[in-house]
Amino acid sequence: MCAPTTLLFLWCVCATSFGGASGDVTKSSAPIVVQALNPTGLRISVPDSPGTDVVIINANVNTPIVQRETGQVTGSVLEARDGFWMLETKDITLKIGDVVFYWVYTAKGDKGERREGHQAIYELVEPSCRPSVTTYNNGRTACAGQLLLDENFNSLNLSLWKHRIQFSDDPHLDFATYVDNPENSFVKDGKLHIKATVLNEDELLVPKKLEKCTWTRGGAEWCERNPKGWGILPPTRSAQLTTRDNFSYKFGRLEIRAKAAVGDWLMSQLLLEPQAEVYGRAPAESGLLLISKIRGNQNLVSPEGRLEGASLSITQAHIATCHRILFIFKACELKGKKYSDEMHLYSVIWTPESLKIKLDDCEHEVKPPHGSFLKHGYFKDNCENSPWEKGTHLVPFDQEFYVSFKLIPGGFGLHHDVDISPNGKPKSAIYSEGDPKAPLSFWRHKEIWLPTWTSDLEVDSVKVWAL
Repeated sequence: MCAPTTLLFLWCVCATSFGGASGDVTKSSAPIVVQALNPTGLRISVPDSPGTDVVIINANVNTPIVQRETGQVTGSVLEARDGFWMLETKDITLKIGDVVFYWVYTAKGDKGERREGHQAIYELVEPSCRPSVTTYNNGRTACAGQLLLDENFNSLNLSLWKHRIQFSDDPHLDFATYVDNPENSFVKDGKLHIKATVLNEDELLVPKKLEKCTWTRGGAEWCERNPKGWGILPPTRSAQLTTRDNFSYKFGRLEIRAKAAVGDWLMSQLLLEPQAEVYGRAPAESGLLLISKIRGNQNLVSPEGRLEGASLSITQAHIATCHRILFIFKACELKGKKYSDEMHLYSVIWTPESLKIKLDDCEHEVKPPHGSFLKHGYFKDNCENSPWEKGTHLVPFDQEFYVSFKLIPGGFGLHHDVDISPNGKPKSAIYSEGDPKAPLSFWRHKEIWLPTWTSDLEVDSVKVWAL
């Protein structure tokens, strides 16, 4: 049985209320769906919301439109069908590459919401294709229930998966270089393996430049290191694989079957990361969802005496604006078992209202207050001109995200100093938090932890469906 534990941790310092003009309702996260029909026709669908009385739709093809202008396509929709207010015409023939410009007014009593936008046509769909709020690969529309990603790891598909090649995101966070070496990431028996390995002594002080470095934000330290004295290279290698630039989506159902790695000082991570930093620098201003992070220690105990090794999975949403960051946690604990024992199903139901994360029978919902996360008490009183103000109800989780897997060895802030060995006696910490010599100390004590690295992070399948 998976026992849920809810935690909330707040860190740092500032933010403002979210709203539109007087008389407007809250900005909706649900996208307007534009479909070009095969062989001819145009359908514009506005997601239903409580209290809607009528929806007015106007649109032009390849010609921008302004609010209140009558479009080439125009109409008032008086009732919703299948969760959408739909305007459809057979009088327009569209082709791939056309752009539909639209404005929509949703009336709710004496209030209303005005929205405008445009959508490029990537494909023609059959009239039977029911609309979905899901988008993928930079705004492509999907049919309701459509399977968008079906990865079973018969091979390592490098047209889908991209290695992140760099030194650690933060020089003080973990002790790894992330590489595309076959030793560190490979497919075996229909499963993706991510494996951490240790540098030999003669490699620790050799200057290293990552020729295929994927870091793009500037700062040479992520792509090149010149070790000296006790300031060695990161003492381990590992891998991170992502679908960045090859597959991203907004709203949908994600399922991952995975088994956490086994080993002291290892941490398995399954993530959703923002495809574009629309609201600011990742990971937090544009959002980040740690679907799961699991330590590989088999008997890890916190300073307070809680068992926190491989039997505990943490879900963690990162959201930040105005120099403040909010972490929303939930812990799922397996009683008498570990997440490294066998495959488990990790799922995310991402709707315009919330993200629901489920691990076996343990559930967690990330949902903003009415209005948006800017209404959260942590932000609302101290922030002005947040980039989130241009977002919607679920900002920053109202843009497309991509899937990512990572295995982290060592580091600061990721592990506790106390580990209980199988005989019940505490092991001594091999380095202190923040010690600049910690990577060297970690490597020197490899005889303690390396024998425990007995199983890789394994991923059996990844699937994404449209809502």
